[in-house]
Amino acid sequence: MGFVAAIVSAISASAVASFVVRLVVSYAIGKVMQDRATSRMKANAAAAASARVIMINKSSNSDSIPILYGKSRLGGSRAYIDTSDGAGDLAGDEYLNVVLAMSEGEIGDIKQLWFNDLVVWDIDNGGTFTNGALSGFISTYGPALTNGNIIYHTGADNQTVDTTLKNSIGASVWTDNHRLQGVSYIAFKLKADPDIFKGGVPLITAVVEGRKMQNVSNIFAGATSPSTLFSSADANPVDVLYDYLTNIRFGKGLEHDSNGNYLAGLHIDLASFKAAKIKTWNFFKINGVLSSDQPIYDNINEILESMNGVLAFQAGKYTLRIKHANEPTTMIINSSNILTSVMVSMPEKSGKFNKITANYRNPAAGTDYNDDLVVVENTTYLAEDNASILEATVVFGLVSDTSLVTALSTYAMNASRYGIGVTFEGAHSLLRIEAGDIIEMDLPNFGWTTKKFRVMGLELTQDNTVGITAVEYIPSIELV
Repeated sequence: MGFVAAIVSAISASAVASFVVRLVVSYAIGKVMQDRATSRMKANAAAAASARVIMINKSSNSDSIPILYGKSRLGGSRAYIDTSDGAGDLAGDEYLNVVLAMSEGEIGDIKQLWFNDLVVWDIDNGGTFTNGALSGFISTYGPALTNGNIIYHTGADNQTVDTTLKNSIGASVWTDNHRLQGVSYIAFKLKADPDIFKGGVPLITAVVEGRKMQNVSNIFAGATSPSTLFSSADANPVDVLYDYLTNIRFGKGLEHDSNGNYLAGLHIDLASFKAAKIKTWNFFKINGVLSSDQPIYDNINEILESMNGVLAFQAGKYTLRIKHANEPTTMIINSSNILTSVMVSMPEKSGKFNKITANYRNPAAGTDYNDDLVVVENTTYLAEDNASILEATVVFGLVSDTSLVTALSTYAMNASRYGIGVTFEGAHSLLRIEAGDIIEMDLPNFGWTTKKFRVMGLELTQDNTVGITAVEYIPSIELV
């Protein structure tokens, strides 16, 4: 997944007192689709395998923990598993004790609990929980559950030791320091029953709401502490991006000074994020997981992909905009402000597609968050390609809504058909352009009069000119 790291560089020039090099941070649906699609095809097998891992129980106390946003069903890592007599003696085998780590950071409520293919607890079907302890179990596992204990911990930074585990395993093994602060987990003390468990530990999965985040709309520059946190299904991707960019534990750690103190607006242009949230409202939504062992820039790209976002670094801050069909033109570029030849790159056939197969996790009734496919294809493109099927296979880890997966896949296919790129150098008058802006190229020799491009990067060259890199902008294919 392509990502251009943000670089800050102060450059002196006779006509410019100081200039911050502005580079766009863009994703498949924010830069050149063929690059993204090609990379995703190569990584598809690994991505699909990673998606399947979400629904299993790994036995490890050192593996990475996923980062859940929105609402989804997932397994977890068995960070601890052992038998005991239920009163602190590990020599006993009457009870099975399990710690199932679910997600990084504090998350929302638990909605369902599954043992293998059976729902054993459901908040909408008589399930309750008090101080984290679940009750109101259903299914054939009932006796084993009602004679034991299941406690859900949201992963708050101040959470304390699980006393049920402490008493069942023993205080010398599960001490007061075993708090798992910042990690959401489910603690199990299950009554052993050979007729029910049949000598094996069931696959345990749960439907839970994801990370508690700030509402970007309520954040104000200068705030020294986060605003009210909330968690819900269908998380807005702008809120998700802000949360990930600012998180110190697993994200980029922005909006914190050198001492680690939070300061809203320190690194992020809040006005642009608030405007982007308005543009994404009720269309783009996130329900899925990020991998905490994946590079930060890859995870940022995946969030951007879910909302057709363009993240840029300019004037010392990160700004966000949502690509849409009515973006205004910032400047008209013609021979009067171009100082060099214009280099034009055309999209290659290997990056064009007439069919895209998208893999995602579908929460709809009857599928239980299992893998599902959406296939989009275009007969007009197929005819243009002489009936040769040009297919890309992509995996959406954060998007679970079928209609949205279809829309994003269709956009990806349409965008792959375009993608003309231009590179040139111009006069200092171009400095008023920002990364992500739309420009019009008026170059009759190329057959362009109002040809629109999105600026992907600017730099002040050694020759004291402004270097521009831009990619074709097609309003008719945008989703909003």
